[in-house]
Amino acid sequence: MASDALEGQCLILFAVTMFFCIFCFVMVTLRCFTRMSIKGFGSDDWLMLIGTIFGVLTFITVLCGCKAGLGQRDYDLTEEDYSKIKRALMTFQVLYCASLIFIKSSICVALIRLVISRRLLYTLYAILALSASYGFVAMMTVLLQCRPLKATWDPSAGTCSNQGVIVRISYFVTACSITTDFACAVMPFVILWNLQMSKRLKFTVAAMLSLGFLASAATIVRIKYLDSYFATQDLAYKVSNVVLWSIIETGIAIIVGSIPSLKPLVKSIPFFGSHRSRLETKSLTRLDDFQSFAMRSAGPQNHKTHISGASAKDRDPDEEDSMKDSLMNDPGIILVRSEIQVEEGSRPNTGYKSFKSFTF
Repeated sequence: MASDALEGQCLILFAVTMFFCIFCFVMVTLRCFTRMSIKGFGSDDWLMLIGTIFGVLTFITVLCGCKAGLGQRDYDLTEEDYSKIKRALMTFQVLYCASLIFIKSSICVALIRLVISRRLLYTLYAILALSASYGFVAMMTVLLQCRPLKATWDPSAGTCSNQGVIVRISYFVTACSITTDFACAVMPFVILWNLQMSKRLKFTVAAMLSLGFLASAATIVRIKYLDSYFATQDLAYKVSNVVLWSIIETGIAIIVGSIPSLKPLVKSIPFFGSHRSRLETKSLTRLDDFQSFAMRSAGPQNHKTHISGASAKDRDPDEEDSMKDSLMNDPGIILVRSEIQVEEGSRPNTGYKSFKSFTF
């Protein structure tokens, strides 16, 4: 019978899985809260939420497997324990593949929003299709390996195909996973290279998204343990290494895919948010209230522009309507009325103490 006290490899697997289960749940909860608070909850957030649900179910399955004896030696296990472990392994494999399909799809959809090149767009679609394809193939292989499904954990219930099928599929999934992880980690640098963003912001965003290299590294480490499926002794102990690195890969993917969405939440924290001096705030007050202006062209021989405006709080509605009627009757005047979105930006080298950019 499996020991009630977790120890050795079983304890390590349990602790790592519990950590990622809690941390990923918190990260995605904060992500959803942040995105909904700014009314920006999109398709990538839905995909990540679904992927995280499958991910958490994967973690819970592994925790149950650890309680059954996953990670322990044969002399600590009974036939009943092995039946529970095999059932947990089968469930883990299906949920693991399902979670990665949605998690990587979420990351790809988020990157698609930044793409301006048709070539990069098709590349992301290819990554998206590959992630969904190999995940689906792997799930079907696990579910159809034994007839009936119960034979997966109870050999007397039916027949199963050679265990080598699972190993070959595992190598296939690992190769595809490394490819997609590496591509998702490199794409942010490629996409952000030509965008009109400050170098500091480009580096920050690309660095966060490129933490996916860690997930790829976990997948590479897992390769040397795939032959554990052929083990005739200490199967539960040896296969636990495959499960461990799969958990690490899934956890990192969820965390990395959620970090960029937390920027508005982080900026709302006084310690991390941007601060402006009183002098800057005072000097920009009148610009914040600027609402309307008119531009006059003096003719083809004298290109001059006259701008006039009024503060939103000081403007008289009747006076504004009168001015608008008189200006609209003059063909030499372009009347512009616009709500101005004020965004904070870094100060350029102009000699002024501060500036704001205006989007019309």
